[in-house]
Amino acid sequence: MLVGEVAGAQWKQYESFRPARDGDMLKLPIQPVRSYSMMILCEASDQAAAVKQVEALTNQPWSLAL
Repeated sequence: MLVGEVAGAQWKQYESFRPARDGDMLKLPIQPVRSYSMMILCEASDQAAAVKQVEALTNQPWSLAL
């Protein structure tokens, strides 16, 4: 999981971690200071692609065909 924001058209990462599981639920230990941050939850191997998609959706939403 990545925690950050898009600033100046680029992803700015604050932290990353692997969420803990509690049965069928994920535990996300987000600190209050990060409560307004964006969170990207995906497999580690997909993080680079997910960051590019978030940047595109934030900066040029018309460029992605959904």
